[in-house]
Amino acid sequence: MVSTIILLLLIVLCTFIGARRGAARMLLSLAAAVVNVLLSNMLAQALAQMIYRNFIQATVLRNIEQFIAENGERFASENSLRALPDGLEGIIGAVTRLFGVTPADLQGRIVASTAHSEQAVRTIEAPLGALATAVLSVLLMLVFLIIFGVILRVIAGKLALVFELPVIGSVNRVLGCLLGAAEGLLVSFALANIVYLLMSYANPTLAENKVIFGGLFNWLLLFR
Repeated sequence: MVSTIILLLLIVLCTFIGARRGAARMLLSLAAAVVNVLLSNMLAQALAQMIYRNFIQATVLRNIEQFIAENGERFASENSLRALPDGLEGIIGAVTRLFGVTPADLQGRIVASTAHSEQAVRTIEAPLGALATAVLSVLLMLVFLIIFGVILRVIAGKLALVFELPVIGSVNRVLGCLLGAAEGLLVSFALANIVYLLMSYANPTLAENKVIFGGLFNWLLLFR
């Protein structure tokens, strides 16, 4: 059965990789990844808020005040993104378009929120500042993920060397083999269920073909 052969090869491959890397290196890599995400997210949010408050907010408030003075509140809210520095406005526009949201959509929400506001400047600036801070936070987090990823990977690699000593190394490789097999089984489980769900909608007849899908594949299915 084709699917059984593929899944068994995947499990064997993961088992071999696990034995080669060792349990210590696998667990340390996982811990490093978790620490990286948490630390990067925390620092990115804090730094983004600091950058906005200290270097951007005053400019935004001044621009909104000027828009209102020259063209009224409606113009200011409908063109609120123009109050941001040019570079940041371009970045926000590019990022939001990736998710199918246009600047007009964003500004339309700001218009709705300022319909009955007496403090138009602050009311326009608040969601605009939150948006700018969020985009800055995402960009900074990507940078931190790369930086801390390299640092933590080196640290994890150094720590893992301790577990390469003769007796400890043998135990480490055996445990790594078991962890690798478990990882392979988990990946196979996810892959089998995803493929089956897709095939059951796209081609139900083929999904029930015992020559292609059977044995280990059927045993792993949760949604059947």
